Order: sequence, then structure tokens, then C-alpha cells
Amino acid sequence: MKVFLFHLTAGLFLVVVQSARCPLFTGFPASYDLLVCQVLFLAFFRPLREGALFCPLMGIVMDCLSGGPFGLHLTAYLWMFVAMRWIPRYLEAGNVFFLAAACGACVFLENAFFLSAALFSGSGAVQAMGGVAILASATAGATLTGWAVILILRALERVFLSPYDALLSHESLPENRLE
Repeated sequence: MKVFLFHLTAGLFLVVVQSARCPLFTGFPASYDLLVCQVLFLAFFRPLREGALFCPLMGIVMDCLSGGPFGLHLTAYLWMFVAMRWIPRYLEAGNVFFLAAACGACVFLENAFFLSAALFSGSGAVQAMGGVAILASATAGATLTGWAVILILRALERVFLSPYDALLSHESLPENRLE
């Protein structure tokens, strides 16, 4: 129960921070989806069943709040989770540089997916012309700050979830779990 409440609270907190910082930093070009950091946190540091539960849940929440086509965030988060669970089996995933690169790559792919959805829908083709600049600045911002958000989530996990709770929530530790 504590694990469920921790992930739900962390996800909703990131949604509130993301929506509250937009009016404050309208001129700040490096705004990106903070829930990508939670998806990466779930992919790298938590067991498969927790990520398989919370990634769709947070995707549905963001789909309801975003006003875009339903399923856009859900699809993006699920594919990010699947890819990031798979990649550390072949690459060294234990350092900050990998977290920064993974966060930048996921934000780039998510925004490219959103941009292509806007272009193919026909309604957002005119607004999508400035999308390349937004794509580049969001990717840079995620690369520079996303790793810190992931490590903050990791530290909060250690504070709020005791090792006993972690043992209860894990059937077995995956090979790509970062310590």
C-alpha cells in the first residue's frame, strides 16, 4: 500500500509542478514533461509490475489533463517504459551520464511523437512549424535536469519506503536494477 501511495503521490506532485511552472516560466524554452522522469525511475529502479501499473495510470491522467487526443501520453509512456527496461541489458546504466542521455532521448522521442501526431492530424500543421525549436530546447532541458529529478525520486524512495517495504514489493530483483 505504501508503494502505491508513494508512486501516486510522486506522479501527482510532478503533474502539479509541471502545470504550475508553465505560467511562471513561459519564456523558459526548456519545459518538458516531468512524468518522463518518473517513467524512467520506474523502468530503472523499480520492478516490472510497478511500472506496468503506474505508467498506464499516469498516461491516462496526463491524457485527461492535456486536452490532446486520448491515448497519446499513454502510448508514449508505455513505449518509453518498455524501451528503457530493455536497453540496460546491453548498456551500462549505472551512472548519471546514462540517466541524462536516456532522459534526453525519451523527451526527444515523446515530443517527436506528439509533433508527428499534430502534423498528421491536419489541425496542428501550422503550429507545428515551431515544433523543431521546442523539440530541441525540451531535449536540452531534459538532458540537463532530468537526471536530477530521477535521483530525487530515488532519494525520496529511500526515505519513504523502508527496506522491508521494498522486500515485500519485490518478488525478485531484475538484472538491470541500478544500485
